[in-house]
Amino acid sequence: MIQLIKKLNEPFPDRNSGNQNARTFVVVGVFVALFLFILKPFGLSAPTFTRALICLGFGLVTFLFGWSYEFGSYTIFKLRTDSPSWTLGKWMVHSIGLLCWIATGNIVFSGLVFGWGWMDLSFVLQMLLNTFIVGIFPLVVAGLTIQIRALKKNVKEADQLNLIDSEKEHSSIVISIDPNHKIELESVRYLEAMQNYVAIYLYRNNEMEKLIVRSSLSNIVELFQGTSVIRCHRSFAVNHNTIKNVEGNAQGLKLTLNNVVSTKIPVSRRFIDVLKEVHNP
Repeated sequence: MIQLIKKLNEPFPDRNSGNQNARTFVVVGVFVALFLFILKPFGLSAPTFTRALICLGFGLVTFLFGWSYEFGSYTIFKLRTDSPSWTLGKWMVHSIGLLCWIATGNIVFSGLVFGWGWMDLSFVLQMLLNTFIVGIFPLVVAGLTIQIRALKKNVKEADQLNLIDSEKEHSSIVISIDPNHKIELESVRYLEAMQNYVAIYLYRNNEMEKLIVRSSLSNIVELFQGTSVIRCHRSFAVNHNTIKNVEGNAQGLKLTLNNVVSTKIPVSRRFIDVLKEVHNP
């Protein structure tokens, strides 16, 4: 039980991609249609042509309701899946909600095809159960597969980056953040977005300092263009000359920086190639 709880609390990869989600639900929709047509479960024994149309309908419902659920989660409810708090357990809860939404679509489709008059509570509950029976096994297998593959890939990439000679040349470049703040590049460790502000973490006089400026992370990173400060995450940028160690988990890479003890900087998947380019030119 303890191992299961630990597994559910492990990070899960960010899957926030409209094209990727659409492709996924095309595959799932085809799987559902073929599953229903070939195995004829739940009393689905209509003539071949009619059964084929019904099965295609359920497959289409799976695609439309599945994609709309993901689209609404990201665009309307602003679901964040690129943070360390996004775990396998949360992904599974989110996916159970997805199954319930698809079941709702199946109920509506059944009413349109077979009529509404004979529907009752027992049918609705049975439809929910049937959807779970069809969907829960591939859901669990898919989730574990995604997590394990991402973990192996990122651990391998982290190991490769750690093999590179970490000795860097430091520059005495001075960056003007605004008229009141000028900082030496070599003192910069990382930048963190904080809504309408950016925190710049510096190592000066043998201690960490935090400089808060009112700006966006993109605008501040632009000031460092051509230097060793690079964007590595939606909310973080890092001075790659100060990277001490790289670790990998299912979501991406985590950076340990020189003189930074309590914070590990996340690298989201879409910035891994950028880090590899600058870390191993």
